[in-house]
Amino acid sequence: MGNSTATLGDASYFYYMKYRNFLLFLCLSFAFGAKAQDRVAELQAAGIRALYAGQDSEALRLFTAVIQENPSYQMAFYNRGIVYYRTRDWSKSIQDFSSVLALDSSFVEAWYYIAENHLGKSEPSLAIDAFTKVLSLAPTHTKALQGIGTAFYYQRKYAQAIEAFKSYLSIQSKDIAAIYKLGLCYYYNGDYEMAIKTFTQALQINDTYHLALEMRANSYKMNAELDKACSDWKRASELGNSSSAKDLTTYCQ
Repeated sequence: MGNSTATLGDASYFYYMKYRNFLLFLCLSFAFGAKAQDRVAELQAAGIRALYAGQDSEALRLFTAVIQENPSYQMAFYNRGIVYYRTRDWSKSIQDFSSVLALDSSFVEAWYYIAENHLGKSEPSLAIDAFTKVLSLAPTHTKALQGIGTAFYYQRKYAQAIEAFKSYLSIQSKDIAAIYKLGLCYYYNGDYEMAIKTFTQALQINDTYHLALEMRANSYKMNAELDKACSDWKRASELGNSSSAKDLTTYCQ
């Protein structure tokens, strides 16, 4: 019995120590893990501060450090992608936003920035594909509606561009730059009456918008209303529009 009791005691002590060491391991792992998480959170926060302060190089360094610590940290890829986009490093930005989508394929803003990067790379077809994905997930995404309109414009698909800009302007009705782009689409699509109406709408918001004056003049000329064209060219040239000054000399003397 004595030997048997001793053996049982030895075994109990062995299992006790094994269990104790396992608990210690768990505690240390948790502590180190918590410290690692704290470090990642600190790096991410510092990166965001640098991002908003316009310190692009520092932001890139910090977000890259976050990714090295935690390769599945979605927002680190997203924020670094923003910095690459801002610095016009289109390809690297696309890579980072693709990494975001690998973690969450329905991340709307990642699709949006992929589209914008393709516009930056003069790849309107790929931009349209990505903008279309954005709009399938968020049909009233205003920036995507404007972006896809711009992409269609670059492809000279003016009818599609017109529909996109009209959808955008149904939400953002006072965006003078978008109104001007819509006018350009009507002009290059040969609808000079609608071009005149649209450029007039832009000028109702800002009557010194010389580009709208120039293009309304061109639309009047194409619509055989030369007197009105000359009046707009004169006003635009007074605002410093050199092309209008040349047209005024050519057609209105």
